[in-house]
Amino acid sequence: MLYSVDGIDWKESDYNPIVTPDSNYAWRSAIIYQLDVIFWDDALWMYFNAREGWRGGIERIGAVRLPLNGNEPLVKLQKPFKNKGKLFIR
Repeated sequence: MLYSVDGIDWKESDYNPIVTPDSNYAWRSAIIYQLDVIFWDDALWMYFNAREGWRGGIERIGAVRLPLNGNEPLVKLQKPFKNKGKLFIR
């Protein structure tokens, strides 16, 4: 995960990775890839593909929401948080 204030100078996030495969959740137990982030309703939403199982696994779509509550995204992202999205995904 990279982030940027201006979209030109990119830095690695302190909270990498944002979402990881987890055997406790079968639907995203093997692979997570192809992220996309949108701003909607005062929150950042990150959508991603996930796979249950390696070979012949079932593909799923997941989502993570970071409520901003009126905060600028970079101000919000500088505060500690658990398992939430980032600004300017690349």
